[in-house]
Amino acid sequence: MRSSPRPCTNHTLRSTRTTRTSMITRSRMAAHHATSNARCAGFSLLEMAIVLVVIGLLCAGTLSALSTQRDGSQQRETAQRLADIHDALLGFAAANGRLPCPAAPPPAGGTEAASAPGVCSYPASGYLPANTLGLAPGNAQGYAVDAWGNAIRYAVFNDGNNTLTTPNGIKNKGMPAIAAQTMLTICASASGITATSCGAAPAITTRAAAVVYSTGKNGTDEARGGSDDAVFVAQMQQDADDPITWLSLNLLFNRMIAAGQLP
Repeated sequence: MRSSPRPCTNHTLRSTRTTRTSMITRSRMAAHHATSNARCAGFSLLEMAIVLVVIGLLCAGTLSALSTQRDGSQQRETAQRLADIHDALLGFAAANGRLPCPAAPPPAGGTEAASAPGVCSYPASGYLPANTLGLAPGNAQGYAVDAWGNAIRYAVFNDGNNTLTTPNGIKNKGMPAIAAQTMLTICASASGITATSCGAAPAITTRAAAVVYSTGKNGTDEARGGSDDAVFVAQMQQDADDPITWLSLNLLFNRMIAAGQLP
């Protein structure tokens, strides 16, 4: 005998509706949470990208500042080395009555190169004779170096007779005759200079007995272009790539007179 279907009561209908409503609500809440999480994830990625960009900019600025600071420190260190060499040259002249010849190019070593006493082999294109001056060599080959590790350059005036570098050469020729000559020339700019003069550029001096200079950070001989002429460029700004110093003829005479090397 078949049982008759159980009649739906109001309670059953209400329960069914409540269950359906609860399921719809949970579905909507889940969708809302998923959307919120996606938005949060997207917002977090955007924030992270912005932070990374800011960090990159800060790092770039810091590295640039550190590089500039390092370059300035190397410039100052090289300038101090050139000043010490300047004093060493004056001391050598006071003790020996002459200036040393430049050293030959690497790897010959940091001793003055001369075919005979004071007869310079590389008067305008040589290197500092660190060994001859009693200065500590900066590299294994015996050359004095700048803060970038480049061998320091040195040129001495040669009138064809090696007057400044031969024993008693200065004394025998006499100060007036030497001072009347155009010697090593220092220009304030490289604009318009020639192999023999500053041309249109201002001349700082035309009577430098010797010149000492660094080839700077890039190791390029911009102070004279690598030529064998007697014209040099002194860029006076603090960030000049090639630090340079020179020996004034009058100062050289003064020190040699004080030392009794000249009358």
